[in-house]
Amino acid sequence: MLLLSFMICCLSLSAEARFGGGGSHSSSHSSSSSHGYSSHGSSKKSMGATIAFLLMAFAAWGGFMVVIVALTESSSDQKEADLPDDVDKQALIKLLRERFMLMQALWDNDDWNQIARYVSPDMIDFLKSRRTATKAKQAPNTVISELSVRIKSYEVNQGETSATVEFKGIDNEGSFTEDWEMKWKGNSWYLVKLIAY
Repeated sequence: MLLLSFMICCLSLSAEARFGGGGSHSSSHSSSSSHGYSSHGSSKKSMGATIAFLLMAFAAWGGFMVVIVALTESSSDQKEADLPDDVDKQALIKLLRERFMLMQALWDNDDWNQIARYVSPDMIDFLKSRRTATKAKQAPNTVISELSVRIKSYEVNQGETSATVEFKGIDNEGSFTEDWEMKWKGNSWYLVKLIAY
């Protein structure tokens, strides 16, 4: 509706610039003729001004739409999952934060026996290969100064509970963002997939 109103306004301005505003056209023409020129030059100037106005208006409209899309995408990106009524959100976030810190300490110590208690069998091989590739470049002890936890998705399907959790923060090597795909098994959460950004 806003775009339609905008187009009608633009067409009206264009028509006014072209035809000189209706009844005043003849008097304007006779007056201008007595000074040795016709009204066409004035109309061209008005048309040029109108075109400039239209270009600026469309540019502003485009910028407005870009801002709206960016804000919408940002809001969507930050959306948190709806949890079942029987799940204590704050308690779950606390548990996940503690799990991340524990896994980081085990990672620093290469304690694969303990890590195996919290990850799927497939993840052990992946983590070992990643550790081998990055160990020489990483600090021996990771110090995390900031850490936020966001539950991006939470699903219960045929008795199986899964969640995607975003860990975002700053450590002694810089900023980091990781998505952990986790599944609830027995009485604990297990890491089944990790994506680092």
